[in-house]
Amino acid sequence: MGVNAVEEIVPILDELKALKAEEEAFSSRYPAYPHPDAPCERMTPMFNLNIIEGGIKTNIVPAECRLVLDRRYLPDEDLEAVEARIREALDRGREHSKALEVRADFRHIYRPVVMDEDSPGNVKARKALMEVHGFGEEFPLVGIAGSTDMGDVQEVLPDIELIGMGAFSPLTLDKAHAVDECVGINDLLALAKQIVYFLTVP
Repeated sequence: MGVNAVEEIVPILDELKALKAEEEAFSSRYPAYPHPDAPCERMTPMFNLNIIEGGIKTNIVPAECRLVLDRRYLPDEDLEAVEARIREALDRGREHSKALEVRADFRHIYRPVVMDEDSPGNVKARKALMEVHGFGEEFPLVGIAGSTDMGDVQEVLPDIELIGMGAFSPLTLDKAHAVDECVGINDLLALAKQIVYFLTVP
């Protein structure tokens, strides 16, 4: 006779999935790393429903259900607005759910970061990339949706120069957080050469 928390989270999941589609349609002003499966040439937000847990035994109605999602926002998005849209989706889902209580806990783990492409260090890092990989002056400067502590460093030390270094092969990118995750040996060697160039060439 109890309220099944696993069943009653379904309307909330539906609203979050609808919001995911809307959020991921946003196109940033920053170019994305070129990939054949990328939705567009610009960065888009990441919105994943990652963990769901509920119930303790097959003959007991689940009293609780827990959902963890990962919403990575871009430098040209407003965090408060992102959180507000998620709360609104939760409220819409609750209108169609018998859940007795819905709580949301936001944990701001990684903030987005933008590096100054014209800083001395990044100009030198680009020279290292061109030297090691044979890139021409026209190789693209792009954004990635990875997680980094550098946003927090930049928040505390706004005048610090952050440097982006590295070029990854499709092998390394396609295996990230996937089955047989790996980093290509050639990628490691290339990065080592870039660092040596950066540290030794005036």
